[in-house]
Amino acid sequence: MATVTFAKKDLVEESGIEKPENTIPKIGMEVERDADGEITVDITPNRSDMLDIIGLGRQLALYEGLRKPRRYEASGSSGISIKAGKLVSRVRPNIAGIVVKDVSFTEASLKYLINFSEKLGSTLGRNRKKLAMGIHDLSAIDGNLIYDASYEGSITPLGENAEAGFDEVMEKNQKGIAYANTIAPRKGSRQLYPFLRDSSKTISLIPITNSEKTRVTAKTKSLFIDFTGTDPNTVSKVADMFACRFIDAGAKVYSVKVVSENGKDVEYPRLNSFSIKIKASGFSEVLGYKANDADIKKLAVRSGYVISEEAKGYLSVAVPPYRYDVFNEQDVYEDLVFAYGYDSVKSRPVPSVNAGSETAFTIFSDKLTEIMLGLGYTEAYNNYLANEKSEFEMMGREPEMEKVVSIKYSKTENISIMRSSILPSLINNLKDSASEQMPYKMFEIGDTFSVSEGKAEERKSFAFVSEHSKADFAEAKSVIISAMASLGIEVGFEEGSGTEFIPGRCARIISKGEDIGIIGEVHPKILNGFGIEEPVVGCEIILSKIKY
Repeated sequence: MATVTFAKKDLVEESGIEKPENTIPKIGMEVERDADGEITVDITPNRSDMLDIIGLGRQLALYEGLRKPRRYEASGSSGISIKAGKLVSRVRPNIAGIVVKDVSFTEASLKYLINFSEKLGSTLGRNRKKLAMGIHDLSAIDGNLIYDASYEGSITPLGENAEAGFDEVMEKNQKGIAYANTIAPRKGSRQLYPFLRDSSKTISLIPITNSEKTRVTAKTKSLFIDFTGTDPNTVSKVADMFACRFIDAGAKVYSVKVVSENGKDVEYPRLNSFSIKIKASGFSEVLGYKANDADIKKLAVRSGYVISEEAKGYLSVAVPPYRYDVFNEQDVYEDLVFAYGYDSVKSRPVPSVNAGSETAFTIFSDKLTEIMLGLGYTEAYNNYLANEKSEFEMMGREPEMEKVVSIKYSKTENISIMRSSILPSLINNLKDSASEQMPYKMFEIGDTFSVSEGKAEERKSFAFVSEHSKADFAEAKSVIISAMASLGIEVGFEEGSGTEFIPGRCARIISKGEDIGIIGEVHPKILNGFGIEEPVVGCEIILSKIKY
């Protein structure tokens, strides 16, 4: 979650609600602090539009019935174009732009806009790597724009008076140092820098700094905003989000043409809205409350949806362009539950005609847990949600993404895949246990996930790790032999390898002729990456391959 702070009087004015702190929890957000004339709100990752005072005020007003949902349209074409070059496609291939006129700023409202762009760049934009925005004074821009990349160039960074070369900005400028990792890696001794320039000057070294020459002040009346990144959908949707924000603020938004290297051109903002069909019966199943067509219409309007079609038994609602988190009817029903009020949902008994009983795996798992506890291991419970860095990069593994269950439209960098292995989590647990007394011994029994023949598969897995000064292969081998023998499972070992293990100190685990897992001494380079100093042994078995 991201935290944003607003002056309470400003939020009252924007939303029209005298006590917004009472309504904020009802729309799914949390008031972290309400004191000294300020209100601090935790915004969930799926509602980045509410990181801005205008977006949050809009949603509060809709919920309280003080505002009606609307359609969003650009006022026309700005006549400005952005020509994308060939080299930039290697490092940051996507760009969009919008022009905003009739802007009216105060010092406070300008600060909110800048904070919104910074928060969005650090959260949804993954610290500007996936997405970044540049806000410029339109009156300071000369002619059409070129978006490309170069090994050299110069810019007058924001907040400075002198022009500096791109290399110098990266080495000496505060933003250059902070966001150096957002630039694609060097090829040899040369660095390729994305930039945006008009007919006479560089207006942005992307995604590092804008030019001082296009600085926006409270006196600025018209804006040019660029959106760049690695994912075209994110770039386009955030351009829509900003466009809606300014339209709601009473400004006029004009489109910008982006001409790609192949000559294809696209106008931004797109402001496309698609419709989703919802049914009273479907909502009733989710809520447990018998709703009718009138009920869900009222709740949909309160949630910000324009009703695009009405018929007996269903409605079609138009998803507003500032919402990038709504994909199907379940997402709409979730919004409708907030509009209905979670406090209004009554509990009810769940009828059942079946007697509960333990599954075969639960019985097996309980026995294995008892054995591992008896061997001096502590049970761990880790999240099934992971990311490429923890799962592959930290373990020295090359990801086979076609076999990985990825999370579509992930809203946070820390959660992008379903874990395919337990070992990375356990090694991370060892790092977090550095203050505890040695030896550290942990195990986990849980689910791992993979893709096979185009379908996601869920597997039951078991893993353990041991860290102390004398941890070695023989120790891990004795543990697995003892545990499996207690369960009546015969295992053998064959020479094996894995990038996370020391060569020659690793083996595959075999049962009834089938490869069921891996065991070995974790490579020092992996341990160094986790900040672990003592030797570690680890093992992981796919229990789904064992008949229990």
